[in-house]
Amino acid sequence: MKRGDIVLIQYPFSSLQGIKVRPAVVISVDKYNKKNQDALFILITSNTANPQPTDYLIDQKRSDFLKTGLKKDSLVRVDKIVCLMQSLATRKLGNVSPGIQDDIDAILKDVLGL
Repeated sequence: MKRGDIVLIQYPFSSLQGIKVRPAVVISVDKYNKKNQDALFILITSNTANPQPTDYLIDQKRSDFLKTGLKKDSLVRVDKIVCLMQSLATRKLGNVSPGIQDDIDAILKDVLGL
Protein backbone atom coordinates (compact mmCIF):
# COMPACT_ATOMS: atom_id res chain seq x y z
CA MET A 1 0.00 0.00 0.00
CA LYS A 2 1.41 3.36 -1.04
CA ARG A 3 0.61 6.98 -0.43
CA GLY A 4 -1.80 8.17 -3.09
CA ASP A 5 -3.35 4.75 -3.72
CA ILE A 6 -7.12 4.69 -4.00
CA VAL A 7 -8.49 1.56 -2.38
CA LEU A 8 -11.86 0.10 -1.47
CA ILE A 9 -12.00 -0.11 2.30
CA GLN A 10 -14.46 -0.83 5.09
CA TYR A 11 -14.91 2.73 6.30
CA PRO A 12 -16.70 3.41 9.63
CA PHE A 13 -19.44 5.99 9.95
CA SER A 14 -18.35 8.90 12.16
CA SER A 15 -21.03 7.81 14.68
CA LEU A 16 -19.44 4.32 14.75
CA GLN A 17 -22.94 2.91 14.18
CA GLY A 18 -21.88 0.98 11.09
CA ILE A 19 -19.45 0.61 8.23
CA LYS A 20 -19.62 0.93 4.48
CA VAL A 21 -17.23 -0.24 1.79
CA ARG A 22 -16.17 2.87 -0.09
CA PRO A 23 -13.16 4.29 -1.88
CA ALA A 24 -10.48 6.05 0.14
CA VAL A 25 -7.11 7.58 -0.61
CA VAL A 26 -4.05 6.54 1.39
CA ILE A 27 -2.36 9.61 2.91
CA SER A 28 0.22 8.05 5.23
CA VAL A 29 3.74 7.90 3.82
CA ASP A 30 5.18 4.69 2.38
CA LYS A 31 7.78 4.34 5.15
CA TYR A 32 4.98 4.30 7.74
CA ASN A 33 2.82 1.93 5.71
CA LYS A 34 5.65 -0.60 5.34
CA LYS A 35 6.36 -0.71 9.09
CA ASN A 36 2.79 -0.73 10.39
CA GLN A 37 -0.38 -2.75 10.00
CA ASP A 38 -2.35 0.50 9.89
CA ALA A 39 -2.47 3.36 7.41
CA LEU A 40 -4.19 6.74 7.28
CA PHE A 41 -7.07 7.08 4.83
CA ILE A 42 -9.34 9.87 3.58
CA LEU A 43 -12.90 9.08 2.54
CA ILE A 44 -14.00 9.49 -1.08
CA THR A 45 -17.69 9.84 -1.98
CA SER A 46 -19.54 10.00 -5.27
CA ASN A 47 -22.15 12.26 -3.65
CA THR A 48 -20.93 15.58 -5.06
CA ALA A 49 -23.93 17.63 -3.92
CA ASN A 50 -23.18 20.35 -1.38
CA PRO A 51 -19.37 20.23 -1.40
CA GLN A 52 -17.65 21.71 1.65
CA PRO A 53 -14.55 23.95 1.63
CA THR A 54 -12.56 20.94 2.86
CA ASP A 55 -13.67 18.74 -0.07
CA TYR A 56 -11.69 18.20 -3.25
CA LEU A 57 -13.50 17.37 -6.49
CA ILE A 58 -12.04 14.79 -8.83
CA ASP A 59 -14.16 15.05 -11.96
CA GLN A 60 -14.23 12.93 -15.07
CA LYS A 61 -13.10 15.85 -17.24
CA ARG A 62 -9.60 15.68 -15.75
CA SER A 63 -6.97 14.15 -18.00
CA ASP A 64 -5.71 12.09 -15.03
CA PHE A 65 -9.17 10.83 -13.98
CA LEU A 66 -8.80 7.32 -15.44
CA LYS A 67 -5.74 6.64 -13.25
CA THR A 68 -7.93 6.99 -10.15
CA GLY A 69 -10.05 3.94 -10.92
CA LEU A 70 -13.14 5.89 -9.86
CA LYS A 71 -16.29 5.49 -11.95
CA LYS A 72 -17.79 8.95 -11.60
CA ASP A 73 -17.15 12.44 -10.29
CA SER A 74 -16.14 12.13 -6.65
CA LEU A 75 -15.30 14.27 -3.65
CA VAL A 76 -12.28 13.59 -1.49
CA ARG A 77 -13.60 14.50 1.97
CA VAL A 78 -10.25 15.72 3.28
CA ASP A 79 -11.56 16.27 6.81
CA LYS A 80 -12.71 12.63 7.01
CA ILE A 81 -9.41 11.05 8.10
CA VAL A 82 -9.20 7.66 9.76
CA CYS A 83 -6.48 5.24 10.80
CA LEU A 84 -7.43 1.68 9.86
CA MET A 85 -5.75 -1.66 9.38
CA GLN A 86 -4.41 -1.99 5.85
CA SER A 87 -5.97 -5.45 5.67
CA LEU A 88 -9.43 -3.82 5.62
CA ALA A 89 -8.71 -2.66 2.07
CA THR A 90 -10.37 -5.14 -0.25
CA ARG A 91 -8.68 -3.96 -3.45
CA LYS A 92 -6.77 -1.17 -5.12
CA LEU A 93 -8.74 0.89 -7.64
CA GLY A 94 -5.98 3.21 -8.85
CA ASN A 95 -4.07 6.20 -7.56
CA VAL A 96 -4.08 9.97 -7.56
CA SER A 97 -1.75 11.92 -9.81
CA PRO A 98 0.95 14.14 -8.27
CA GLY A 99 -1.23 17.19 -9.08
CA ILE A 100 -4.23 15.78 -7.23
CA GLN A 101 -1.99 14.73 -4.34
CA ASP A 102 -0.57 18.26 -4.08
CA ASP A 103 -4.07 19.75 -4.00
CA ILE A 104 -5.22 17.28 -1.33
CA ASP A 105 -2.07 18.00 0.69
CA ALA A 106 -2.78 21.76 0.60
CA ILE A 107 -6.31 21.22 1.98
CA LEU A 108 -4.98 18.70 4.51
CA LYS A 109 -2.40 21.22 5.78
CA ASP A 110 -5.18 23.78 6.20
CA VAL A 111 -7.46 21.30 8.02
CA LEU A 112 -4.66 20.28 10.41
CA GLY A 113 -3.15 23.73 10.79
CA LEU A 114 0.27 22.65 9.49
